[in-house]
Amino acid sequence: MSMRTALFYAAWLLQACASHTPQTEPAAKGGEPAQTQPPPAPADVRVATAPEVTERAAVTAAAGSGASSPSSPSQEPAQVTLAAPAPTVAKPETPAAYGGKGFVVHEWGTNTVVVGSDGVALRGLHHEGDDLPAFVFDRLKQGDVLGFPTVDKMETPVDYFYSDVPRSVSVRIDMPNGVLTQWYPAVASFLPPILNATHGPELYVDPLNDIHYVYGTDACQTKYSQPPSAGVLDWGKVEILARDAAVTLPEAPLDRYTWSYAREVAANPVRVYNPMGRNAKGATLNDPQTERYLFYRGLGRFQPPLRVTSEASTSGEETVRAQGSEPSAGPVWLLRVDASTGAFVRVDPVANQSALEIPLSKLSRARSLDSFVTDLAEELTAALRGTGLYQDEALAMINTWRKQWFLTPGVRLLYFAPTSWLERELPLTISPAPDLTTRVMVMRVELLTHAVEVADMDAVLQLGSPANLAAGRAYYAALGRFAEPRLRRARSLLGGRAPVESETLLRELEGPNVLSTLAE
Repeated sequence: MSMRTALFYAAWLLQACASHTPQTEPAAKGGEPAQTQPPPAPADVRVATAPEVTERAAVTAAAGSGASSPSSPSQEPAQVTLAAPAPTVAKPETPAAYGGKGFVVHEWGTNTVVVGSDGVALRGLHHEGDDLPAFVFDRLKQGDVLGFPTVDKMETPVDYFYSDVPRSVSVRIDMPNGVLTQWYPAVASFLPPILNATHGPELYVDPLNDIHYVYGTDACQTKYSQPPSAGVLDWGKVEILARDAAVTLPEAPLDRYTWSYAREVAANPVRVYNPMGRNAKGATLNDPQTERYLFYRGLGRFQPPLRVTSEASTSGEETVRAQGSEPSAGPVWLLRVDASTGAFVRVDPVANQSALEIPLSKLSRARSLDSFVTDLAEELTAALRGTGLYQDEALAMINTWRKQWFLTPGVRLLYFAPTSWLERELPLTISPAPDLTTRVMVMRVELLTHAVEVADMDAVLQLGSPANLAAGRAYYAALGRFAEPRLRRARSLLGGRAPVESETLLRELEGPNVLSTLAE
């Protein structure tokens, strides 16, 4: 370890050990992005108001306790039926591109969660849907983050910087309820430190794993022996280069990595000089790193703005219910994607303490995937523009997530997180503050309907039969990154009926980057 690096870590540890909680500065704020008015919701989509929700909950509780429930129609909670949707999305009033004046920051990202029909978020989302380029810093490959029950995957937030002149800023992202797991370019520091490096040479000089560094105070050892609680990425000084600066970006072929879609944006390039790392031979990495944006990912345990459930009637009809703990920041889309067809419905934003109820039968008239993807991509692009993103940013996000959102089989909801939720769960600090900051987080809820849960349980039971074992394993292999949470849910529903082979498969699906050692 160089003297410079040792001095850096000495200062870092002294600061870190002084407090068990990283200090977070207020998030940089600019003007509020303009919002377009969403079209009315489709017919048969019902919105229950807060009093109605409370009343329905009371009726449900009474029925469950054996008390008598209302039998006459007049006693049922009132429902509001909304009008049919407008044929087109309103044209956004926000600029299509950077105007060439001032300092502007735009961010987009998505947060993914898998929930059972009861709305409970499921563990096992540390798996990647698409490969990241090798140059991305990845703490999951450096060591396990123990004792952290992950239920949310914060995926691919990217921060774009627009400036009429070159400038230097400091940038920090905090994740109070999670761990920041991947990033690029290099950061000046991160928290929590890597606790257990077991998967090859460390890229970062982690004092906890460096036998040559004595950090040995009781306070430090106590702090870093605890499970992680709050993630921090601090890039330190970020150079925003001139808009016409000629730069060479690290190689990431578009035919292999969705990474490069985010580069197709007319933002200023950024560069950092943060010698935080070392290669496999221990040499310090001093070369500057240049990209079109700052990138990060994380794993968390958030409380999403909407609680999404699937409720089945006695006739077998399923209804998707989305209950808001705080208002959504735009429309809500419910999608059903199959191998060759897709269908979607768009409804109004969910108000605080109200609920949407959408029969799954609204998605019964599926279309070809080509038609489905074209129309849905157009709607979402217009909606993203309405949040304040530029046209090329909206297209970059759609192209990045086209496969995951539009072509992956399943039932899912997409909606925008409210600004209050985003600033609470993922505060961004930029100094000096931009003239305008626009942040957009698309919440993605993978919903396991009752029908899906039945199919998943049947596949688990197949694992207990030698004749059907291969079929059961193939079923879960086909689920890709969602195999682990869906297997966890099926095993939970089956209880003692789950064969021992299902536990064996679960251990295999967890893979080398297991983020929790908690018991089932």
